[in-house]
This record gives sequence, structure tokens and C-alpha cells, in this order.
Amino acid sequence: YWMGYMSKLGDYLFAIYYEGFGFKKFLQMDINAVFPKSLIVGGLFLNLILFSNGAFGRGIATADNFSGFMKYLVVFSGYIEKLSLIGYFLLALIYFKTKKYKTWYWTTLFLQIFFALVSGARGPIIFLFILTLLPYYYVFRKITVTMLLIGVFTMIFAFTIASEVKRFTQAFDNSSDVSVTEYADAFLDFREESATEFERKIYNSVYYSIMERLNTVAPGSIAIKYKDDHGIDKTDPKFVQELITIPLFTLVPRSKVLNSKFMSWGNWFRIKVLGYSDPYMSNTSFGQVAYFYMGGKWFLVIIGFFVYGMTLRFCNNILELESGISFLIFLAALSAIGYISASVPGSYVSFLRNVIFIPPIFYIVIKLFNRLRL
Repeated sequence: YWMGYMSKLGDYLFAIYYEGFGFKKFLQMDINAVFPKSLIVGGLFLNLILFSNGAFGRGIATADNFSGFMKYLVVFSGYIEKLSLIGYFLLALIYFKTKKYKTWYWTTLFLQIFFALVSGARGPIIFLFILTLLPYYYVFRKITVTMLLIGVFTMIFAFTIASEVKRFTQAFDNSSDVSVTEYADAFLDFREESATEFERKIYNSVYYSIMERLNTVAPGSIAIKYKDDHGIDKTDPKFVQELITIPLFTLVPRSKVLNSKFMSWGNWFRIKVLGYSDPYMSNTSFGQVAYFYMGGKWFLVIIGFFVYGMTLRFCNNILELESGISFLIFLAALSAIGYISASVPGSYVSFLRNVIFIPPIFYIVIKLFNRLRL
């Protein structure tokens, strides 16, 4: 990895991207407060519609349960959720820089915490903290003890209270319209009935839950041993082929070519390598090292991490541009490849789409806002 980063090939690739392909004009744009405010209002309003119709959150409802406008809203719910998060991130950047829009910032943060919590997953809570930490560091160039303590609290919160909400969300029947107060009352009743189970399964194992999610050494070692003992057969994923097709699936959706989405690598690992029979349990991450080893043993591991280092060097060049848009693109790129649990092809496809398609889209939208003087 370090050799790839220090090789400066990432610098050359960025120069081609920035100057050769003309992304300079996209990445050097700055942002006024109207744009993030519009994203926040639009995104949170649509989230509220989804929530009130029982279509917001993990495992609650699918597009097949709805018709008309709501069906399309559910289909694009993942993108809708990101709208308000992007708006929050940009507003946080402006707030930390100028100390303006204080009421907007804190109100938005409160609402984002609410929707992250009722989403029924831990990830949005942690991601929201990261979306706050990065603009803070970008502006002040330091991480305070207070921010570190908030980070520790966020992790504990995500693996305790958020875990309770996750279990509740998966069990909650809200196929009909539901209000915020009805949801809160149902959660408090559920928590009271399940207090003993929470105490045993969640609060007594916070440390182990966190380490299990972040540590891929043990499952990665198991995957490597599996490769050495059993090899890869025809029923296993085509690890190298998936890597080769990354450029193609960056431009063309995989579903249009192969009529399928990226496979669940964690599910395959649980069932085939670990021997579990239930495909609906949480996926098990086995890390980049094991993925590359499955495809071509240590040779592919070396090549894979060399390319990974180049990619991070490329991202560092985006960060050094020091504009609002460039920082947003840096965050989008890092969200795709900053931590790769197992799906290397899917992560790189997301990375390439983020750095290729997001800049011109934002350029057009911001130009439109400026032209309309919104």
C-alpha cells in the first residue's frame, strides 16, 4: 500500500483527470448556503413522507408494498436519504467557517440524528458523526479532546441504543400510516418488554460487538486457510473477473449486462466458508487481503494494495484543492474506499462513479441555482 501511495502514480492520474479531462472547473466551484439548505429541506421532507407511510428504515417495507408516487419514492429512498446528508455536510462546512446559520445547523443535526436512529441500522449514526468531524477538521485543522469523547460516545450509542432501535424496527409492524409519537410510544413499550434481553445481548457485549464489526483479521485468516485447503471451485465467485469488469460496470449498470447486482460477499463467506445455513443473518466481512488472496494469492495481494495506495494518493490530491465541492468529492470517494470490508469490486465502482459523475452533476445544479437566484 505504502509503495503505491509513494510512487506518485496517483498524482499523474489525478493530473490527467483534473487537467486532461477538464474536471478543474467542476472541483473549483464554491458553495453558498442556499444550495445545502435546499437539499436539507427537500431530503428531510421526503424522508418524513417515507417515515409516515412506513417506508423508512431497515427491513420495514419495499417498493412492492406501494403503488404510484410512493413506489418510486421507495425505489429512490437511498438517494433521497443522501440528499439531506449532503446538505448537512455542506452546511456544517459553512457553519464552521463563518459561524453563520447556527439555528439551521443545530436543527438539521437534531433531525439527522432522529432519522439515523429510526433507520434501524448502526451505520448512519457513525456516518453522521464522520460528516460532522471531517468539516470540523477541515476548517480548524485539529481534533479536540471533546470531539474524541463525542466519537467514543457515538460508538457506544450506535452499539447500544441504536441496536435496540434496530431490533425494534425489524419487529415493528407499521404497514399503515404512523406518526412520530406512535413510533416513540411503541418503541418504549418494546424496550420495557425486552429489557432483560437487551441487558444480556447488547449492553454486556458492547466491546465485542464493536471489535467484531471493525476487525477482519480473524475472518480474513479463515478465508486464506480455506483457499489453501480447498481452493476455489466453479460455484464460488470469480474474484479476478469481478476486478477486470470494474471499468465496464462503472459506466453501465451491472443489472443491464448480467441481469444481477453485485453479490453479497459477506453472505457467501458465511455460508460457504464458515458453514452457516441462514443467509439472512448479518454479513461477515473478511477484508481486502482475503479477497485478493482468493483471486491470486500473494501476487494479487501485492498488486491490489499497490493500486489501493495509488487510489488514496489520488484522493489526497482532491482534498488539497481546498474548495467546498472538492471536499465533498473527497468525502464521497473516501466513503467508497476508505474502509473496504470485502466487496472490492463494488467499492471501486462506487469510487469511480463518485469522482466521475458527481462533480459535473453538482456543477450543473449549482449553476442552475445561481441562474435562478434561489
